[in-house]
Amino acid sequence: MYPKCLLQIQFLTWLTLGVVQAQPGLPDGPRFEVVSIRTRPANAPITHRTQNFTPVLPGGQYVNSNVSPEELISFAYGVENRQKRLEGLPKWAKEKYFAVAAKPAPGFPAVSPASNIDHVRIMMRAMLGERFGVRLHTETREDLLFGMNVAPAGLKLKEVDPPVPPETEGLVNMVLGNRSGRIIASKVTLANLARILSFWAGRTVINQTGLGGYYDLDLKWSEPDGAGEQDSSPLGPDGAALLLSTLRSQCGLRFTNTRGPLTYWIVDDVREPAEN
Repeated sequence: MYPKCLLQIQFLTWLTLGVVQAQPGLPDGPRFEVVSIRTRPANAPITHRTQNFTPVLPGGQYVNSNVSPEELISFAYGVENRQKRLEGLPKWAKEKYFAVAAKPAPGFPAVSPASNIDHVRIMMRAMLGERFGVRLHTETREDLLFGMNVAPAGLKLKEVDPPVPPETEGLVNMVLGNRSGRIIASKVTLANLARILSFWAGRTVINQTGLGGYYDLDLKWSEPDGAGEQDSSPLGPDGAALLLSTLRSQCGLRFTNTRGPLTYWIVDDVREPAEN
């Protein structure tokens, strides 16, 4: 049995841009012409979203009816595993939610979906500086990591055909408990799997397999003494170890201790925005 809470882990593969260091002025580049920011009431109805929801729309638009400053900053700067690698935020910036709608001036160029995301991220950085007073800097720190490699016995996953546009890389759906779990995914890369595992493995996972194909996953596991019992316990170190052990036995992926540089984002200043 599995936890009641289904963790729908949705990751868009953003094209990584160079990190903007703290500067006296705001980042150069395109800007949103019209921005609406409204506080979302604490008793507002629950926001229901489809698995393929994205706040980034064609034409350089960003529309999100339920988003925190922490999430906005993470998107704008490409922060992975923000719970660990985004520091300096006050409590309100993690717990207060806003409805944000922004669009550039007419004549925004017709670009590919990936380039559209890049432009929106740059405009979001400027908007965060202007409306939320965000100033931040980055630090590179030596950290303990997991290196994800193919186990000596070989990969047990069968490569599948890549997604054909407009289809995109699939989502990874997880049900995780401390004694059992399940992962279902379609047409995902090992690089994206490593990024997702970084949230649950206790440290950042680096894909070192050298494989660039797409794979389907349907993994199910349970401790022998937990068979038939509902696992409602939160994921802890034992559950994370069981998760990685399952990936080795069922997928042929090995996780080894290693060290390497990681970028951290440190927020120096942020303020609550004026509504409009």
